[in-house]
Amino acid sequence: MKRFEDIDELIEKYFEGETSVAEEKELHRFFRQKHLPEKYRAEKAMFDHFAHEKAAKEPRRVRLVPQVVRWTAIAAAIIGSVWIINRNVEPAHPLIGSYVIIDGTTYTNLQKVREHALKALDDVAMGQKIHPDEEAEKLMKEQLSLFE
Repeated sequence: MKRFEDIDELIEKYFEGETSVAEEKELHRFFRQKHLPEKYRAEKAMFDHFAHEKAAKEPRRVRLVPQVVRWTAIAAAIIGSVWIINRNVEPAHPLIGSYVIIDGTTYTNLQKVREHALKALDDVAMGQKIHPDEEAEKLMKEQLSLFE
């Protein structure tokens, strides 16, 4: 810190308009101190006023970029959450595609479906000793052809 005599010289130069920017900054720093001699009371009030005016005149800067980044991050989180939820949710009907239910068991393997269908036909034919008529046989073949 400079001596009070040096500060007095700077104050004199300031009022004459001969101080540099660095010297004015030094004066501002000096007058920001809390405990100053009484003789600097008027100058301190003036420099405090200048500092207050400067702060009041500076426009507040709106930080647009961080707000855009924040909203983009929120949108990405929402889209990601919806995508993950939809990806893990099973379809509305658990059995989409070709399937058959035999005795409460669901089969999607075409070979197994054919085996069960032919066995059922044989059981009906053997158990009741009747042969399916041509129309019924045609209908069964049509239905089995759906699995091919």
